[in-house]
Amino acid sequence: MKSANKVVFSGIWYTISNFMIKGMVFLTVPIFARLMDKSQFGDYSNYTTWLHLLMVIVSFNLYASVNRARLDYPQQLDAYCSSILLFGTIITAGFYFFIYLNLPIFEKIFSVDRFYIHLMFSYLLVQPALEVFQIKQTVLYQYKANVAVGITSTFLTTAVSVLLVLFMEDKLKGRVIGYLFPLIFLNIIIYGYFIIKGRCFRLSYCKYALLYSWPFVPHLLANYILSASDRIMITNLCGNEFTATYTIACNCMSIATLFLTSLNNAVSPWIFDKLENNEEKDINKITYPYCLIFFLSVQLVMLIGPELLWILGGPQYSNSKSIIIPLLVSAVLQFAYCLYVNIEQYSRKTWAIAMGTAIAASVNIGLNFILLPIYGYWIAAYTTLIGYIILFLVHYSFVRIIGYKNIYNDKIVFFMILASILEQPLILLLYSHILIRYIIFLSVVLSITFLFFAKKDKIKRLLRKEGDY
Repeated sequence: MKSANKVVFSGIWYTISNFMIKGMVFLTVPIFARLMDKSQFGDYSNYTTWLHLLMVIVSFNLYASVNRARLDYPQQLDAYCSSILLFGTIITAGFYFFIYLNLPIFEKIFSVDRFYIHLMFSYLLVQPALEVFQIKQTVLYQYKANVAVGITSTFLTTAVSVLLVLFMEDKLKGRVIGYLFPLIFLNIIIYGYFIIKGRCFRLSYCKYALLYSWPFVPHLLANYILSASDRIMITNLCGNEFTATYTIACNCMSIATLFLTSLNNAVSPWIFDKLENNEEKDINKITYPYCLIFFLSVQLVMLIGPELLWILGGPQYSNSKSIIIPLLVSAVLQFAYCLYVNIEQYSRKTWAIAMGTAIAASVNIGLNFILLPIYGYWIAAYTTLIGYIILFLVHYSFVRIIGYKNIYNDKIVFFMILASILEQPLILLLYSHILIRYIIFLSVVLSITFLFFAKKDKIKRLLRKEGDY
């Protein structure tokens, strides 16, 4: 019998670790927003936008298959991981070679010189190692290594970035080097660990990963376009300074998206196991507390939105407080559609994920193209929200079409979404009443604390699993 404690603590510590790793950019925003001017900050935002976009394309997202492979190849997981890492490096090297042959063209496309492109691909060649490591540790409910890696990567990237930006004349170059060099070093170590432990390169594993993961490429690409096209289009249509202002607001949203990503990555292996064992009722039962915890967490971020803007960027970014709210509502929609994406992943209907995301991204880009020149940068927050509403409806509808109709308590999910959309004017009004906001903030904190302790034993019982991995 696998104890419930192991599952619960693994999920909690994975969430903490993922916050450390994925939250590095957010945690250092207040420092770099003050050390760099708006133009430099906007250029760095543009660079990281392209970096994360290429991370989706050049890796084929092969590491997404590890969760499912754990069920199909339980005794060969190390060999599987080493195979897909080598296969991913070969694919990335092919992209790098193509871009190297056409560097002048891509320098114009990326709006950076070739030094930054070479550095970018030095990272992309080994970047999947950390992703594979974290997913493997998560699906095996082993949290200690995740925490250790999270602390190490956070400390290295933060310390090196701050030192280089302080002492280098070229602040942009210092920021990029400080961020990527420590991650390259860490990924190389983890990469070597997998190759030594797995000692394998099997084409059958590569084929399995490719067939499972390739539909995620257009999905993740469209999803990243949905979230990042705003900044690219604002840069081109409005200017770098407006991109910096919008990016600061997006970093407030990133608190919620980091939390939902961590929660989803922690709970998805459990959902896969429940679906595999035909225990759908257990999933339905946790819908209310699971959604409530995330919804209340988003309320906390909304309530202190103006203060977060001041902490992250200073008073010069205070005029973007009105766009924090629709961006955070978009995070609620992301949380909701991830519930149904997990089912599509389990059923191997990954092509449907790509189709839905492509539709939503197309609508978002079209609306931005029409509305940005008319209304300015702030309208991008609302076009993003519309895109995520469409994305949720597509995934919800498809899951019902393929026969999964009662996995979650859908009424709770829809109520959470509706409440988030309708509360926007009220939250904006509260921004003018600090005392009331803080009283509500404290009430929400106490509610989350009470909910955790009141439901702790029940959650443990629901998460109890049979068998060992």
